Amino acid sequence: MAFGTTTHFSKNVEWDQIVEPGFVSIVFRNTDGILSLFPQTQSGGGSATEWRVNTAGNTSTEVFSEGGAQPTPVAQTYVMATLSYIYFRAMARITGHLRDAIRGQAIPDQFNVIANEFSLAGLDIRDLMETTFQGSSNNGIQLAIDSAGTYANINRSTVSAWGSYENALSGALTWAEIMNAREALRDNERGSKVDLIILPWNQLTNLQTLATAPGSANSAFRMSLDGPPTSINMAPRDQGTMFGDARVVAVGDLLDTILLYLNSSDWDIVVHRQFEVRPDTSGDDDVWQLSTAATLRCKQTRRQGKSTGVTA
Repeated sequence: MAFGTTTHFSKNVEWDQIVEPGFVSIVFRNTDGILSLFPQTQSGGGSATEWRVNTAGNTSTEVFSEGGAQPTPVAQTYVMATLSYIYFRAMARITGHLRDAIRGQAIPDQFNVIANEFSLAGLDIRDLMETTFQGSSNNGIQLAIDSAGTYANINRSTVSAWGSYENALSGALTWAEIMNAREALRDNERGSKVDLIILPWNQLTNLQTLATAPGSANSAFRMSLDGPPTSINMAPRDQGTMFGDARVVAVGDLLDTILLYLNSSDWDIVVHRQFEVRPDTSGDDDVWQLSTAATLRCKQTRRQGKSTGVTA
């Protein structure tokens, strides 16, 4: 009997013995980026998140001598920062014929069609949220960290202190570029503690290359002696890189010509609508809307910075 004829296989072989349960996805979904770096805060309702920003102090402060005339009292100055929530959704569907097939066991239980549609659509939404909040619109991180323009309804041309540190390098990454950014953010009346540097993967490679190879005479890599004995690692760890006190995190899909310097305590993700599923029908099909609403928020943009035009 020739191998491969239908009679070669037993008629009693079950579906799950021929087809492995589940599936393998070859769709790239970025679910491990900036959304995983910041805490989540639940919104208090309304249509936007708001907070007060103190833009000017009391200018009546002075050194005085007894008997001197009192200065005119001055109040603190505030403006209201406002960020609207960004809504995301996806529509899931199964046809009436597929619904009948599932009911009739033509498709095995191991492949749960409806559950897979929900879970994968949720990951697709998460991917869209990630790429949206990496950008320079829709309350994205590059909009928040900028020296000009408007963020959270505050125009930086009107309130200059709302501007972030920004340097257009227009060249290859250098050690001095990051050092100068740290200095500028710590000093120059910004008072930032840069504890997080976010960059694309290509810039992480560039940064690690600047340190030269581990073990060489001028290498900036140092071996940690406070852990258990371990084998020698001949290359820096991708997600274990530090620059001074700052954790360096590479993020996929991020614009490959920037570095972002963050005072991470100023950031959160305000969730306005948790993931919600609403069922509906369309003709003979079952459809569901999966949706959520949230915004990335930076409450203090003055303490953030970025380098732009960094050669990829």
